[in-house]
Amino acid sequence: MITSIFDFFKNLTWQRLVIDLLGYTAILFSILSFQQKTQKRIAVFQGTSNLFWATHMFLLAAFAGGLLNLVGLLRGILFSLREKHEWARKKWIHILLLALIAGVTAFAWISGDGPKALLPALAMAVTTFSLSLKDPAKVRLWTTLSSPFWIVYSVLAGSIPSVVAEIFNLTSIAVGMLRLDRKKREK
Repeated sequence: MITSIFDFFKNLTWQRLVIDLLGYTAILFSILSFQQKTQKRIAVFQGTSNLFWATHMFLLAAFAGGLLNLVGLLRGILFSLREKHEWARKKWIHILLLALIAGVTAFAWISGDGPKALLPALAMAVTTFSLSLKDPAKVRLWTTLSSPFWIVYSVLAGSIPSVVAEIFNLTSIAVGMLRLDRKKREK
């Protein structure tokens, strides 16, 4: 164990440090997203997190993860506009996002990612559905279903920050459920 820790730091490069730092910054935005009181703020924080994740995944050559996080960024922008713009509340937005997820997944699959491209696609589809809900409690609940897909994909991609993120996300969601959703149910 001690040898592997020393080997880890011995083999750590500046490039890997920057890649992981981007991932840990994405974690911060993701965790903060589940502590927000409105769906709009959850979507904004999730979109910002997706931008950092896309960069992190591309730098790891995890093509499907990078592309799908760009779709997540677009999703965050569109969903954050729902409170002020009628068009952003239309069902076609969800259909468009799911079609983009399917198209990007097919592209990533044929570009070399193969079947593992399905893992982040399923995660993004679940999260897209959850963020389409108006009730923040339901957003938190449904988002828990995406984590197992991201964990497996992250292990395959070699992204330690992404695995850590999913553990933190699940913890943050649980705290949000206890702190915000339980109080709401008690009233």
